[in-house]
Amino acid sequence: LGWTSRDWTVGAWWRDVSSGYSVARADLGYPVREYGFEYAGQVREDIRIAGRYSKSERGTDALEQAQAQIDWRLAEHSDLIAEIRRVTETYQGNSGTGTLAALGYTRRLIGTLDVYGTGQITLDDDGGAYPRNNAATVGAKYQFANQSSAGAEYTAGNRGNAAKLTGEYRMSPDHSLYGNYTRLI
Repeated sequence: LGWTSRDWTVGAWWRDVSSGYSVARADLGYPVREYGFEYAGQVREDIRIAGRYSKSERGTDALEQAQAQIDWRLAEHSDLIAEIRRVTETYQGNSGTGTLAALGYTRRLIGTLDVYGTGQITLDDDGGAYPRNNAATVGAKYQFANQSSAGAEYTAGNRGNAAKLTGEYRMSPDHSLYGNYTRLI
């Protein structure tokens, strides 16, 4: 639109699936409705902000989230990321709202190896109605050849521990093959 010379994006979505309609991911036999919007933009050369609101309803279960994030490039290969998120979970007739805060740090150690850590705490748990979701994550991602990558991370938290392996192979600028494997520990 020409309002700024910096990169900005805005998007919105709506998906409505009738009960019994099968998609590749799953057929739960429930109607599914998902909608939301998001934005992201470069405020300064070293600061980027983003925000998102989304709601997903499957039968009587629902997940509603609103979040805001700021990414601050501290140095050429060093980023600090902060996020605040408000979540309402409704499952089997029980509902709880939580407020989460997270802080992450990423550092490029050598040419193509990034290491990162993230901590998340529950600021408000709706008087115990929202199960606490404190967590800590450490991980690494290695980029090689044509922007393909392989990564591993480990997360420990109130809702369980998990290890994840990821991979992406860039076949061309417009096509990639990717996958991940997560194991609950």
